[in-house]
Amino acid sequence: MGNNLNKERNEDIKKEKKEVSQEMLKELRTKADLLEKRLLDKFTYPLDSNSIYYQDIPISFQGDNNYLHTLVCNLNELKDNPNTDKKILIMLHGYQENGLNFYKIIPYIYQKYICICPDIFGFGLSSRINIEFTSNEQCIDFFIESIEAFRASLEKNFNLNKKFILCGHSLGGLFAVNYALKYSKYIESLFLMSPAGITDVGKYGGSIFENMNLAMSIGMRGMSPLWKTKSTIQDISQTFLVKNVIDYRLKKRFDISVEENDIFRERAEIIFKYPKDLDTALYFIFKHPFPTAVVPLEDLIKEKIPDINIIFCYGELDWMDNSGAKRLNQYDKNKYKYFTIYNAGHNFPLDNPGEPAKILLHEI
Repeated sequence: MGNNLNKERNEDIKKEKKEVSQEMLKELRTKADLLEKRLLDKFTYPLDSNSIYYQDIPISFQGDNNYLHTLVCNLNELKDNPNTDKKILIMLHGYQENGLNFYKIIPYIYQKYICICPDIFGFGLSSRINIEFTSNEQCIDFFIESIEAFRASLEKNFNLNKKFILCGHSLGGLFAVNYALKYSKYIESLFLMSPAGITDVGKYGGSIFENMNLAMSIGMRGMSPLWKTKSTIQDISQTFLVKNVIDYRLKKRFDISVEENDIFRERAEIIFKYPKDLDTALYFIFKHPFPTAVVPLEDLIKEKIPDINIIFCYGELDWMDNSGAKRLNQYDKNKYKYFTIYNAGHNFPLDNPGEPAKILLHEI
């Protein structure tokens, strides 16, 4: 009888912990929603909350009740008028970022575009799941199929019935190219903002460290232990030294106002408290020295995506390797266009959003 009582008590404790965990997630989500609304209400003029807002878009992927937390602009217009003349733009964010990273571009382009910016599955405020990656192919396929599930949901729920422009920043650029390798029939063109993984360093050489300052170069070279332990930022974010470094970096991460940076910092701190995200994907997509791609995309773009025009943009002060994109541009200047975003670094969607907006308006 005593054993039964102990068993019941343990079950009650587990249930209570689960309920507390769900309650905590609900509280974190409420805080994040308020931060997003504050940012969009104040810093996306002339748009208002009826035009630009967040929506959880359901997807049929990896089980029931999953969704992508998505920043949208003019999405209801697509639902009401599938034959709208506006172009469809789906934007994929980079590592440790989210759909909010594109909020400064949207006010420039909303009159000609329907903008859809999801937190990639397993990141940000989108659904989280437990999955163990075992290979590059499995890892890439996971993200490709989550993007396709998202597109299918937009087709079903919002009447997306035409080709779209797929944009990717940094790691999102790598995902965008890989999606195009498999699902090119849905894509009008690719718009790649400082994409990772383009250059085939082993075959053609490159500038993995050439564009980095000394501190970043040393840091990237010193990341070898992370590949052995496959530690994520969430794993180490609460250790004293790392916590202070992260906090310092988040306070002035982007070339935006103090208030905007503070909102990004608070949102990032909330996300660090979420269930473990899919950061371990990094160790199957890249190899040391980071950011060297396990499967470079330079030749695959030429060989496997013949019918899609691609625009590459890199910041003037960008640390990301751009040599592969420049070689593609030299190979065919009309098919592979290359632009430098001046007065900006790797995060130019926030540092200098007007320039990529001009390219979207005049080059596509």
